[in-house]
Amino acid sequence: MENNVFPSQSLYYRYFDTCIKFLDLPFNYVFNYPKIGLDGQTIWRGVKTKKSETTYNLAVYTSDVDMVDQIKSDDFLYRKIDKIHEPISDTHKKLLYEKDRSVVIRDKLWYNNYKHKLISWPKYGVGTLEKDNATIKWIYDNFDFHDRRIVHIRYFMHRNRESVPIVFCNSEETMMLFKLSHSDDLNIRIETVIQYKELRN
Repeated sequence: MENNVFPSQSLYYRYFDTCIKFLDLPFNYVFNYPKIGLDGQTIWRGVKTKKSETTYNLAVYTSDVDMVDQIKSDDFLYRKIDKIHEPISDTHKKLLYEKDRSVVIRDKLWYNNYKHKLISWPKYGVGTLEKDNATIKWIYDNFDFHDRRIVHIRYFMHRNRESVPIVFCNSEETMMLFKLSHSDDLNIRIETVIQYKELRN
């Protein structure tokens, strides 16, 4: 079963962090887990697909760790699992719920050295050349010279604007300061690498 467990790369339906796919469940089998918790929140969502006249496949989406553990300990359901996508650690789980961050599964870090990739671009109708230059200066002043790689790309065709460079780094703290300082003017997205060797560990 270990070979069929994979790290989640994003939330499902923008809400659930785990997906369990079952194959060939008997057509009369009822997946009998409570759908609504005591707090009124949805515990799981299922998508059923007819496989044959006697069986169906089922994808179950949830964030409930207890429910996932119950499924894994159920002999019948465990044998029917095709694959599971789930968080591999508490840190991974936390990252999945950050709206401006995505998790990227890679063999290596960015440029073999950097955990994070910071991408930003102006919000519609916001910004000036002076603000662009001030943002670029902030990047050079605050991201540690020894712990960054800055890549300039040109996405503005207008000669009176400057593009904010992509920043590769390892400093979570500096990225958070950047977000606090510039989120009013910029759309900001962070891609964080989880390496395959972390999964194996």
